[in-house]
Amino acid sequence: MRVLGIDPGVTGAWAVVDCCADNKGVPPEVVQLGDLPVRTIHMSRRDTKRLDVEKLDALFADLLAPGLGIDRVVVERLTGAPGITSTTAFSLGWTAAVLDTVLTAHGWKDYKATHPSAWKRALLVPADKSAAKARATKLFRSDKHWPKEKDHNRAEAALIALYGALSKG
Repeated sequence: MRVLGIDPGVTGAWAVVDCCADNKGVPPEVVQLGDLPVRTIHMSRRDTKRLDVEKLDALFADLLAPGLGIDRVVVERLTGAPGITSTTAFSLGWTAAVLDTVLTAHGWKDYKATHPSAWKRALLVPADKSAAKARATKLFRSDKHWPKEKDHNRAEAALIALYGALSKG
């Protein structure tokens, strides 16, 4: 099974993972991976980053083209925690809407949105970013795709994809 996993956000990432649940002892494989494309926009008194819709559309056109073998798409569900600012809430909502729109435009209106606690619990992934990266390294038997500390989103995107491959529905 080949799954596209997305860890959303302006520092988010995506990963395509190939995983065959029937092959015991064969580790899942990261086929492709990268950071979500962003652009800088000027807002009032400061610059801010947003997903680059045009580049995201082009990326998904390549990744999700019919015949390329993506069986499932799984996106971590964005939720606003109590106490976040209105600016952060807007940014989270905008990011979720962009991802939903672009995925739907490429024929993936039935992608799976999973809560962070669900995939982390299923794969025994700690909340700490460094520990999550270490867990991904253990499950994929390599850290070649996330060698730097800042690559934790890439590791989490791969874990989200792995969760999608191993979960039902």
